[in-house]
Amino acid sequence: MQQLNVTPMPLIFSQKRVVLSFSPKSACSHAIIWFLLKENLLPAANYFSHWPHDFRNKVYYNSQVYKQRKQAFAKADPNNWTLLKVTRDPAKRLISQFRHCVRYNVIDTQIQNRAGISMSKDGLSFSDFVKVLKKIPRERPSTSDPHVCAQFQPVWTLPFGRIITINVDDCEVNDVLNLVEKELDMSVTDFETQGTFARIKKIHYAKKEPVVVDAPAEGWENFKLTRQAIKDDEYFPKKELLPHAQKVAAKLFPNDSTQTACSDSEGTIFPRP
Repeated sequence: MQQLNVTPMPLIFSQKRVVLSFSPKSACSHAIIWFLLKENLLPAANYFSHWPHDFRNKVYYNSQVYKQRKQAFAKADPNNWTLLKVTRDPAKRLISQFRHCVRYNVIDTQIQNRAGISMSKDGLSFSDFVKVLKKIPRERPSTSDPHVCAQFQPVWTLPFGRIITINVDDCEVNDVLNLVEKELDMSVTDFETQGTFARIKKIHYAKKEPVVVDAPAEGWENFKLTRQAIKDDEYFPKKELLPHAQKVAAKLFPNDSTQTACSDSEGTIFPRP
């Protein structure tokens, strides 16, 4: 089943008929840590690396448990399974994608080839980032880095019996995950006692505080942010960039705009519209 082989491959519970779908820059680290905890794999993951994605990519996906569960799902009727989607607001995710591409060398080559911009010398503005995104494949499956691809994934097209979507920008994600655990007969997580969540949030998430410097004359959407500045400074103008992101997110990721809202096909966790 090719839908299961699109990066990032979904996570499949070993004791439940549940498929967990996530995307980079959509609270993926939080979702993965939660999954590893439910599968009793979190101690092993923490021992393997401080970064849970290392364990997911290098250990979990290569495990016999995952291969067997993927094979079992491929042969099964999806109507007997639940799809759990962890998503976020497309505009806020677009800003997070921008921050990630300034922080890390994930699309430097495309930025150079498509816009003639050297990240090491010039930095990158939000407007330039949007221009580059318009010129590269964004819908999955794609040859582009998954951090700049759409949230919408081929596995979402399968006829699951139940689909639960948790948009982390529109709800208290831990509270809803607790509701999911109760609904699917899982043990209930006490997130306050699990230090891995707090550690990842501290080292990886942008600060929530607003920018405390004067707005640049050219406007935040045209202000070039450098890799070193993002690493050295504690601020990132995500609040200031949101109006600009809201103007373009739906055009860049049209499917995300219609399929990432909080919902539960059974109307239990979230009421039906």
